[in-house]
Amino acid sequence: MTVLADDRLESFFRRFIARVSTVQFSKPLNRSKTDLIAHAKRWLIERELSPHGTSFRLNEIPLSSLNYLLPREVFTSFTGAE
Repeated sequence: MTVLADDRLESFFRRFIARVSTVQFSKPLNRSKTDLIAHAKRWLIERELSPHGTSFRLNEIPLSSLNYLLPREVFTSFTGAE
């Protein structure tokens, strides 16, 4: 929630995510997600970046599955946040 709050999306977290009791993960469907995992591992392990900082860095990577837009831009367009 801290990342969403720092991104001014805390109300979205409370309305939708906080109500979820179970989270399931799936295998990546494309290379974009595999690349994100590789970046996250590198930043967390090699550069010792915090999980909080890593999440912000991941949101700065344009994804082909999002027509090369940034994840944060796409997410905020769904929520109506700035």
